[in-house]
Amino acid sequence: MDGAVPAFDLATNSPPGIPAEELAAIYRQRWEIELAFDELKNHLDHPGRCAHARPKE
Repeated sequence: MDGAVPAFDLATNSPPGIPAEELAAIYRQRWEIELAFDELKNHLDHPGRCAHARPKE
């Protein structure tokens, strides 16, 4: 490369014109929420108490 920054196309349903920094912040927040749900569903599940929509097989 000659020092140029590579360009990437991003497929998203976000409105056009959102700055990359704002989009990255929103994405980070989304993953914080996903990790919290994972913690609730998979790591804090106690015997006799089901945190899942269907019983585990």
